[in-house]
Amino acid sequence: MAAAREGPAAVQGLRKLVAHGRSYGDSVQAAAAAATALTVYERGPVWAQGQDQDQDRDQERDQDRDQEQDQDRDQERDQARKPQQPREATPAEVLCEAAKNGDVPAVEEALEDLKTWDAETRDRVKAEAAALGWAAGSGNIEILRLLVARGQFVNADPGMPDPADKLGRTALHWAARKGQLEAVQVLVEEFRVDMNACMKEGTSVFHYAVYGDAQHVCEYLRARGADVHHINQHGCNAAQWAALTGSCAMFRYLASSCGLDLNVRSKNGHTVLHKTAQRGHLDACRWLVHQLPHLVAARDKEGSTAADLAGLNAHRPVADFLRNPNAGTVSSENEISET
Repeated sequence: MAAAREGPAAVQGLRKLVAHGRSYGDSVQAAAAAATALTVYERGPVWAQGQDQDQDRDQERDQDRDQEQDQDRDQERDQARKPQQPREATPAEVLCEAAKNGDVPAVEEALEDLKTWDAETRDRVKAEAAALGWAAGSGNIEILRLLVARGQFVNADPGMPDPADKLGRTALHWAARKGQLEAVQVLVEEFRVDMNACMKEGTSVFHYAVYGDAQHVCEYLRARGADVHHINQHGCNAAQWAALTGSCAMFRYLASSCGLDLNVRSKNGHTVLHKTAQRGHLDACRWLVHQLPHLVAARDKEGSTAADLAGLNAHRPVADFLRNPNAGTVSSENEISET
């Protein structure tokens, strides 16, 4: 048997070999079994003979490692499939749920728990504002009054903004969008909230009433002096919000009763027809084309027509209608009122 090479190089080679997962004893035994000397290379030791044995060992080691990884993945998958333990709701979550459901005793209890809740003051304020929004949007007048009386969440000072969520939506926004006229009246008349309060990007309470297709709320706000012609930071007036719902009745109301300009374009060049077509509201598109036929050819800042947007959003009937050169005939019930 040839002896393994001695000296610093051999020692270095054995150290490298050990670093590759081979002990000193295994290395000597392997050299003896292969009847060869250990050859030292810069990148680590390689047997002059018996390389197949090393490859087999490498394959076995790789297989073992892959198997361990598979087992780890299986364990992680099994763990993920296990039902998670239910998390205890925070006082803020309890308060909002109770306000939404109109549960007065639960609201009172949650308000007490909120006082000792281990959270930052701003989180408690957010919870209170959110609960007020739920109560207003759900039309729970008793809870609305309770929240205001207990927490003074609504500012009577006209110079101070009303409590709002992270987007700037106030309780009045939610009451208006959900068509809760009594809640709107309580907020406006009892608590003197700002009827023209706007979200951070300029969307008004009146816009939200239009968005909720709540014409009765719109008329109440208009009669009380709300600004029906307001335009938000995106260049949208109330008609653009009506386009999202596709209500022909709302379009007629805005045009006839409010004198709203239906030709307004948003900052990206969208007309009301662009937005209506984008949402796939065929009847509303017919009404708009009948009243404002020039909007069919209007292009936004990207060069798209309303028909293009309808097609891009898979609203084939709308796209086909707008591409028909004879489009525009609608039934009499969709025609704009002259009064």
